[in-house]
Amino acid sequence: GDEGRALITAKHIAKAIAEPLVRETRTLQVSSCMGVACYPADGDSVAILCQRADQAMYAAKRSGMDLCLFDKPPVNFSSL
Repeated sequence: GDEGRALITAKHIAKAIAEPLVRETRTLQVSSCMGVACYPADGDSVAILCQRADQAMYAAKRSGMDLCLFDKPPVNFSSL
């Protein structure tokens, strides 16, 4: 239920995902876009929380941002 901890955790995950993966002569660079829903404020079941996190992720994608908490404006990880 702690949005602050969710944001910090999401930033750590995004940082790990963004690390380049080097295999022989090829480098793979990956980025992420995340949506977060917090229990119990955003829902009280796994199904509802997953649905709302998915909605938040698509809101972040539409805005070109990195992350969105359900029912909040999207943000970029650099602003966290």
